[in-house]
Amino acid sequence: MKKRVPAIIFAALLLTGCRGGESSGSETVPADGITMHADESVSDEYTEAVKTYFTAIEQSDFAAYAAMMHPVYSEAFGEYLRQKGSSLEENFAAQHKRFDEDGYDSWRITDISLTKHTDPDYDYFFKQFVNAGILTDAQAQSVRDGAEALEDLKFSVDVLYAGDDAPVTAVTNMELVLFKTADGIKLFG
Repeated sequence: MKKRVPAIIFAALLLTGCRGGESSGSETVPADGITMHADESVSDEYTEAVKTYFTAIEQSDFAAYAAMMHPVYSEAFGEYLRQKGSSLEENFAAQHKRFDEDGYDSWRITDISLTKHTDPDYDYFFKQFVNAGILTDAQAQSVRDGAEALEDLKFSVDVLYAGDDAPVTAVTNMELVLFKTADGIKLFG
């Protein structure tokens, strides 16, 4: 088995400024080929949203991925990428490709672990997107005001590469903020 360095860096997730947090135990929730391990304090609706998001990446399903994106973020990030000569579709394809490893034909996500962030700093979260020029202050406030609830989760992702005997952790200790809206759970990604 090859030694791997975590191979995935989600551009938007880097802006969240991951900080440490505590886990209070976990419960396993099986889900369509991906085993979800979530703190008992993480509701099923958030667990399912994260599963849907990563399943879309795994299966290169841009439509499913786009449906998970918060519409204000999707529009703003799409414009930001266009100004840089890219697109949401290209960014999405790059997220899928970041799991690829030389010498392996394919991969699949086996496990995702979720814990609730113990000390979320939503002001910092939104400020990172404003400072990066992705969102305006008004857009950030609009997203925040329109959310029924915010959930800050830390996550890790294990991947099994074709031909390997066991999965490896490809992403560890990253942060994902989810927004409960009238249209369901949405996120930045």
